[in-house]
Amino acid sequence: MVELFLLALVLTILIETIVLFLVSIFLKYDFKVFSSKRIIFAGIFASALTLPYLYFVFPYFLWDWNTYVAIWEISVTFMEAVFYLFYFDIKFYKWFLLSFLANVTSFSIWLILF
Repeated sequence: MVELFLLALVLTILIETIVLFLVSIFLKYDFKVFSSKRIIFAGIFASALTLPYLYFVFPYFLWDWNTYVAIWEISVTFMEAVFYLFYFDIKFYKWFLLSFLANVTSFSIWLILF
């Protein structure tokens, strides 16, 4: 279980940080606010903050896989969006969208790989 968690953490950090970079470039965000160091920190911190809950807390409260995934994605997306909102100090809807894209991408790749 721990090995799977560590693999998921590394993959999630890589995927979501890449999504953060791509979206910030695509949307032409201000690179004074969105420096490479800040984006990397945000990708690492947000994933490290939320992924342990997915692996070690949520499974004890949800037994149905579909319910688990729905609540999981919504909860994590919201938690990470709130972090991005305060960390980057921009409008909430932009970071909610970014958080959603990052989480859907990492979850989709996880499903494809495993």
